[in-house]
Amino acid sequence: MDSLNGFRSNEETFSDQYNRVIELLQRKKDSPHVKLCTMQFLEEALHYVINCHRENPSRHLFCTSELTVITIEMLPLFAIPNPELMIMQFRQIIEEELRQCFLCVKVFHAEQKQLYQRYVKVYTNEKENADKFFTNLKKWIKSRVRGELEMIKLNLEQVDPLELIRLENFPNSVVTTTAFLEVLLDPMLLISLNNLFVDILLHFKADESFKLTCYYLPGVFVVALHEKAEVRNWARLSLQGMTKPLDMKEFQSCNFTSSIQAILQKLKGLDNPPDKASIQFILTKDLAEAWKGVKLILSVMDQNTILRSFFERDLNIILILCDFLQSFSNIKEPIFIEILGCLEILIDKFGFQFWYNISYPTIPFFQSLFTARSSIRTNSSSSKKLDGIFIKFLLKLRQIIPNRDIKPLEETASEETIMMTILAENQNVIEDIYIECHSSSYLVDNSRLNLQLRGLLWSNVIIDMFEGLILFDEYYAEKNVRLLKCIHKIILMDMIETGRHLDKDLLAFFNDSLTKLQKLMNRFLKKLYEKDSRIIASVLPIHEISPSLVHFLFSTNGSFMIECITLLKKLYPMNTYVEWVQQCTTPIIEGILDILNTFVKWTDIGCDTFKLAGSIQQLLLNVFSPTIFGDKGILKNHSLSQDIVLLIFRYWKGLWHTFTHVFKKYDDLVFATVHREVITQVSSYAEFAIAILKQHSTPVFSTIDPEDLTHPCYQTLKYIIGLLECNNRDLIKRLLQLTCDILYVLTKYKLTIENTLYVKLMRVSNESESYLNGEERNDLHIALSKHVSNEHLIGLMCEDNESSYMDTSSSSNHFTEPIKEYKKSIKLGNEKKKKVYKKVRFA
Repeated sequence: MDSLNGFRSNEETFSDQYNRVIELLQRKKDSPHVKLCTMQFLEEALHYVINCHRENPSRHLFCTSELTVITIEMLPLFAIPNPELMIMQFRQIIEEELRQCFLCVKVFHAEQKQLYQRYVKVYTNEKENADKFFTNLKKWIKSRVRGELEMIKLNLEQVDPLELIRLENFPNSVVTTTAFLEVLLDPMLLISLNNLFVDILLHFKADESFKLTCYYLPGVFVVALHEKAEVRNWARLSLQGMTKPLDMKEFQSCNFTSSIQAILQKLKGLDNPPDKASIQFILTKDLAEAWKGVKLILSVMDQNTILRSFFERDLNIILILCDFLQSFSNIKEPIFIEILGCLEILIDKFGFQFWYNISYPTIPFFQSLFTARSSIRTNSSSSKKLDGIFIKFLLKLRQIIPNRDIKPLEETASEETIMMTILAENQNVIEDIYIECHSSSYLVDNSRLNLQLRGLLWSNVIIDMFEGLILFDEYYAEKNVRLLKCIHKIILMDMIETGRHLDKDLLAFFNDSLTKLQKLMNRFLKKLYEKDSRIIASVLPIHEISPSLVHFLFSTNGSFMIECITLLKKLYPMNTYVEWVQQCTTPIIEGILDILNTFVKWTDIGCDTFKLAGSIQQLLLNVFSPTIFGDKGILKNHSLSQDIVLLIFRYWKGLWHTFTHVFKKYDDLVFATVHREVITQVSSYAEFAIAILKQHSTPVFSTIDPEDLTHPCYQTLKYIIGLLECNNRDLIKRLLQLTCDILYVLTKYKLTIENTLYVKLMRVSNESESYLNGEERNDLHIALSKHVSNEHLIGLMCEDNESSYMDTSSSSNHFTEPIKEYKKSIKLGNEKKKKVYKKVRFA
């Protein structure tokens, strides 16, 4: 390097010198392994930058763009042992400018990292030399910064503490240098300079307003998790004072990723022995404080920078959170609060896209959150702070779960309002999952995620609320009623056999949720039974709760029936069912109607409702039909109000509808092949309807338009015809009796069936090949004798052409015109009304 000695003449202009240096730089890059090219560039560049500094010291070598590209390539001069005068001058210029200008510091650190990456690619055979050079360069940086910090500390110790109060523009003041910021820019320096850094920072403890508000620096993120509380608080105040989020441009200007990944690595193994390969920052061991720092870091970043640094494949914040939650059987409340805070921020920033970025099975992760919450509530008296924060988290979670019925809620809404709103919005989602698991369709990912998330939110909220009632005896009548209404339909469901459906995850989620809810309800009912009967009556208003209690009685899970009966016996010890039904007739019938509608819906979709059909039959046969409509029933020989009359008709029609709908759905005997008993069970519903009609026919016929009456009876006979031709003797006997009963009731009110249906039934009664015996054919023939057809229907018109009796448009006039004439005759007092009514045909 002897040729570098001395100074160049100033005959060339700065422009000429610049062009020549750039030309040599390009030649060096084109021929990186030609030593002469490197030497020529360094010689020319050294003269040029020193002359530039002499000419204009304010044009710094790193923060002046045209000089930066040259200066960064001159860093190898720092590796020369025993440097000569000109090289020493160059070093002094660099050190002085780095001491005075933080922009130079930022450019220097960014450029030297890029230089290293380029050297490793270019000098592949000399990587060891490149590594050695940059290792020495880092040592020089550390030595330089240490010296600067020691000078800062010395200066601060000599300054009157009162002068430090309201010190502005720290650290770019007369007292300090940029070395303090450089530590925050390159937080790796903190590993060896931590104590010196902390000593300097604590000198400013008296000034509460002292904080950084101009720059986002990676080291501030690290210091936000520092082991010393004073240092952590300073960093957090600085972050909170930022006026705009950290965007991608600023993020890329500094090495934020490595700092954040180091923090996540530390969190991942916070309770494990340190990994030699990991960066050993001196961070707090207080888990709550650690997650609090992460929460604050997330709050000042935008969506892109969070994705870039917190959702890396190996170090993903959600993976770490999930492992963290699952590794603690009894997580402490302050830690859980900070974790919820982190998730709230992520939800705020990502919205619905959050579900596609968490890189972890969604349902297990969020279930672990609710499990942790439940663990805290079970093992200690949950603080109001946690309750409030958890409710706020649920409010945010609700906002990013797709649900068309969602309505905006104020953040100031009460906890109970939020919880009840979530339940109301999602109370049908478990039923949706139940139906989906029985259907033949296969949900797309988005729809499945929608169902699972809404189901998870609903089931966990209701579990949380019921556990609150069970654990803390928080019994409130209104809450109890609303909670039971949100769950009573699920009580009717049965576990689904695994393997029936392609969507195993959804199936497993449903069965798991159902098991938890059923166990919880049993606990709730048992706990309630322990109370005094007066307390039970006060917290379970019987009129409002009766529809739900009916669902418990009809449940396919026998334990619910037992618990419900036990509870009712405590309320009505003398004559349980009669007393209860007498007091709550209307809500009980409403509950039964709701169950019948649910049964029809599930059966129609294809759900396995065999057990539910049997449960309905047994309860109607043994409890409700005799208690309400039997010979000794509460409605026997009583004058009935208009409301009760309408309710009776609705109940009567509901039974017909259930019976005919099931027969229509399974008239090909598929259902009877799988569960033959269900035909017998469901046919009993029609028997109950006939019994009601016999006892309460007058109010029903006088109140309801006969056109409404005809449809269920007509449809029932239609579907019975097909089953009368089966070979099941028990079924034939039951259905034949039902057919005759219907025909006799119609005859009693002078109503006749339409011709096509008449012909079909007559054919069954006359066929020697049918499974009816002689006595049964005779019974059917006698019942039909009052419905003699007045038309000669032969040939094709007698074929089983369903359209011949399903065309309601053709039969409408045949039925409605006499009805209109009959109603008119009532007004006019016409004595001929019976003749008109006789001509009415069922269609």
